[in-house]
Amino acid sequence: SPLSDGAAFVLVTTEDVARDMGARYVEVAGMGMAVSTLSVIDRDDMLDFSATRRACGKALREAGASIDDVDVLEVNDDFSITGVLSLEALGLFEEGQAARMVYEGRTSLGGEKPVNTFGGLKARGHPVGATGAYQVSEIYLQLTGGAGANQVGDPEIGLVHNYGGLDSTTVVIVLRKPT
Repeated sequence: SPLSDGAAFVLVTTEDVARDMGARYVEVAGMGMAVSTLSVIDRDDMLDFSATRRACGKALREAGASIDDVDVLEVNDDFSITGVLSLEALGLFEEGQAARMVYEGRTSLGGEKPVNTFGGLKARGHPVGATGAYQVSEIYLQLTGGAGANQVGDPEIGLVHNYGGLDSTTVVIVLRKPT
């Protein structure tokens, strides 16, 4: 997708302030960041998104959750193959299986693990600077029941995955409905 301009914002505050404002809010339950070499040629396996795997592990551990607990995901899919490789590195599907699982509809809006329910990065024109904030915003909409025709039911936990380079610097955020 061509690089595009975009804008998004996320208001981060304390739970008390959000309640006092009467705002719908979600909890940042876990965050992880990891890095890999910039050049895929320098990696042991060019198809292994190791930074994604490590960042996801950190975020899920901090949240006290597993990938099986995640109800809806926003995944970096700037290219079709990177979306598939990311799904495998996140632990959603075994290596070599994600493309088939996507084809079978397991990540669709009505699937068992909905991914990119608003279309993903390519559907947004991949607004590089705004991508992460829009991904958080879309998981927020899912968790607060504000996703309209794209709502996936009543999810409790959402996951945001984004990277710079080609899985060179990766961040995973786990968001949860407040208890």
